[in-house]
Amino acid sequence: MVASKDKSDVTKQLYRSLDALTNINRYVVALSGGVDSVALTHMLGSLPTQYIKPLVAIHVNHGLHPDADNWQTHCAAFCQDLGVSFIAEAVQVANTGKGIEAAARDLRYAALSKHLNSDDALFTAHHQQDQAETVLLNLFRGAGVDGLAGMPIVKELKQSVHVRPLLNISKAEIESYAVHHQLTWVTDPSNKDTAYTRNYIRESLLPNLRQRWSEADKVLSRTAQNMGQAGELLEDLAVLDLANTTDNQHGLKLDTFSELSLARQHNLLRYWLGQQQLIPSSAQLDTVLNQCIGAAEDATPAVKLGEYVIRRYRDRLYLLLQEESTPLQPCDWDLKENLELSELGLLLEPDWLLSRHAELSDLDQVQIRFRQGGEKFKADKQGLRKSLKHYFQETGVPPWERDRIPLFYKNDELIAVWENSHSKH
Repeated sequence: MVASKDKSDVTKQLYRSLDALTNINRYVVALSGGVDSVALTHMLGSLPTQYIKPLVAIHVNHGLHPDADNWQTHCAAFCQDLGVSFIAEAVQVANTGKGIEAAARDLRYAALSKHLNSDDALFTAHHQQDQAETVLLNLFRGAGVDGLAGMPIVKELKQSVHVRPLLNISKAEIESYAVHHQLTWVTDPSNKDTAYTRNYIRESLLPNLRQRWSEADKVLSRTAQNMGQAGELLEDLAVLDLANTTDNQHGLKLDTFSELSLARQHNLLRYWLGQQQLIPSSAQLDTVLNQCIGAAEDATPAVKLGEYVIRRYRDRLYLLLQEESTPLQPCDWDLKENLELSELGLLLEPDWLLSRHAELSDLDQVQIRFRQGGEKFKADKQGLRKSLKHYFQETGVPPWERDRIPLFYKNDELIAVWENSHSKH
């Protein structure tokens, strides 16, 4: 153990993180029982009056070690002595193909999320060495700027916020705090098992780096901060490029997109896909550029990416959710009432159709059908009939939308086509 150190040096960053939080009514801390989480829980349980809020500690029992239940008991006793509410969650860890570490992490955060409310802040005890490990781990995975930015101090979650207040604090300072306050903690021997990649970085790689560069952890942490700032700038640029390549017709306009440099094209695609939580590899981005953007003008290529598919139609690139759509069934519409087409998320109002056809009244009933092929309709007052297929082509309706556009019939005659963002009739 290292020598004792004034807690103010350790808690300064915690107070700074708390000052930055807004609309938070409860603190939730992840308590593994190790020295880092024990120290953080003690800090949160010993806050000055101006920072105090209800605090609950959550221990996730992974059941991977024979002493796992004893660790849970230790955490419960520690919280009782500190006067902190305690919750234990047991999980069953199985290797799902990503490795035990990743599986345990996913289950741990899922268990923590069960107890988070919209006005909670989740605290974890990641520190400077953890950040250095993350940067190196991502570096050897070939990560880009976002990966080399490591972990952020504050991250927005779906229903709350995740705070890592000790991220710029060294492991030695945290241990010093724990010794100063005579805290006790548990040690997981699996953290020394270098068969796990992160443990190898911690136990073998970083010690060697420190022999040559004594402040390697601090330098890698600073690199993460620099990469984080670079990532923010790239995102700002992507927002500007996206605004210039989109309009009310959706999709990316390829004429504008093609004017960007290759680096900005990649950056824009990453941002555009990231809005749907997609994280494409460089190879996948190249596939999109080659197969979709580089395709012949009359081609309609498609590239699958997770649950989504990227399609090109004419001069635009579209990102669509792959849905197992069942054939839509025809139905009757009494023009005295609105009609909801729940499968399409549409609410049809009689005025929309009545205003387009003077021969109709609210006493009429029309039938709604969907394209089968070969449909024709009167394209003008002279009675010239036009193919629905050609109409869709002329008005730029993408092929994947055509079978789901409502068609309105009166006495078996097609009298109207639903207006969408691409067409009007």
